[in-house]
Order: sequence, then C-alpha cells, then structure tokens
Amino acid sequence: MITAGLTLKTTRRYAPGYDHLDESRYLGRMKLTKPRVVKEGRGHDQGPTFIQRARLPAGVKTADAVQAIIDTLGGSRCRHEHDCCGCASRHVQVRVLGKRDFAVRTSITFNY
Repeated sequence: MITAGLTLKTTRRYAPGYDHLDESRYLGRMKLTKPRVVKEGRGHDQGPTFIQRARLPAGVKTADAVQAIIDTLGGSRCRHEHDCCGCASRHVQVRVLGKRDFAVRTSITFNY
C-alpha cells in the first residue's frame, strides 16, 4: 500500500503550476493500491492510463473525498509560458465504491 496525505482545496484562484498557493484543508492520510496500467501511452502526447483503489480516513464526507482525491492526485505542475513544453497533466476520475473506498482512474497527457 502507498500512503499519501489528502488535501482539499478551499480556494481556486491560481492556475495549474501555481495552485499550491491556493488555500487547502488537510483531511488525513489515504491509502492507495499500486497503480495498474490499463492503457499504454501512444506517441509523445498521450501517456498511460492507470487505475488504483483509495481508502480514506473515517469521517470524510463523500463529496469532499472525491474532490480531495482529484485535488491531490490530479493537475499539472507546468509553469511554462508557452505550449509544447512536454509537461505532464494528470486527469483524475473517481468512482465511489463504498463509504471509505474509491476507484481512481488517472490519465496522463503531455503538452505537445
């Protein structure tokens, strides 16, 4: 199992790459299974897609949990002024499996 901190953004003022400047609320630690590749990347612009399961701490509301998983695992850290830099963006989809269990699908694209 992989353990990671789980944060929910409470403001959304900054663009990707600078979104760490937004305010957030720490919700605890989540446990993630090892990612399993379900679709290989193709070419230089489309990266792999993988799935994994997440188990969240007790007491986190479902809506907050879904958004916090997206906030924590998704996005981009690109700070370049121009396109075609090659930076990765992570696109996260979350499906509720139970009160504390979630399926997470992450697709990666590259800025070309």
